[in-house]
Amino acid sequence: ATCAACDFNQERNNCKRRMQWVWRGDYNPATKGEYDRTKDQLMRESRTNGSEQQFNELSEKEQAKTISDRLKLYSKNAYKKTKVTEEVTRTDTVCMRENDFYVDTVRQFRDRRYEYKKLTKVWAKRIGKAETPQEKKEAEDSALVYDS
Repeated sequence: ATCAACDFNQERNNCKRRMQWVWRGDYNPATKGEYDRTKDQLMRESRTNGSEQQFNELSEKEQAKTISDRLKLYSKNAYKKTKVTEEVTRTDTVCMRENDFYVDTVRQFRDRRYEYKKLTKVWAKRIGKAETPQEKKEAEDSALVYDS
């Protein structure tokens, strides 16, 4: 929707970046039918959790908690687990013109790389100029750090 209204929405601009991310969801293994059956069963029971109130007289929040607790108990008995974890890889489009973070990150990486290349050359020269073993070791270590 944002890209359709954008002035730069043309193929030649290459401003759309497809990014993958992982959605992780935890849910109860009970089906919709089992949920409805549990809810119906709770409505038919005369007392819930030792209180004198009927299920439909409880607040929505209390009803949801009661159903959730009952479904966990049911799932534990029927499925031998109370939750299922699912990970799904999804893809979204990010506008690099709107979110300049990507362009700035690439520029910072490039600039830092050039800086490290210069420092590698400086420390490589210092290896040759080192007079003591300690200075040589320090220069070699620094050259290795900036080279990697």
